[in-house]
Amino acid sequence: MRAKRSDAVTSRRVTPEQTEAVLLSPPQAAARYALGSSQLKRLRRRRVVRFVKIGHRSVLYDSRSLARFLESRAFEALPIVGGEEAGCHE
Repeated sequence: MRAKRSDAVTSRRVTPEQTEAVLLSPPQAAARYALGSSQLKRLRRRRVVRFVKIGHRSVLYDSRSLARFLESRAFEALPIVGGEEAGCHE
């Protein structure tokens, strides 16, 4: 039996380069990437992520740039080694 297309798509890991570039308002970016408004402002001021100024107080963030930044900050967790050889005593 053939797997559903949605199962095959969701099982693959999507890299930031594969995502479609979408401009997000600050509340949308904060909700999607779990960032606070002050963190978004800090990233914008440091020129870490791409953004578009659409007015003197309004900005839109590039979703691909935000995803790339967060991917660069992610790291894999260390495996847990159990037992006495790891120095764990109960």
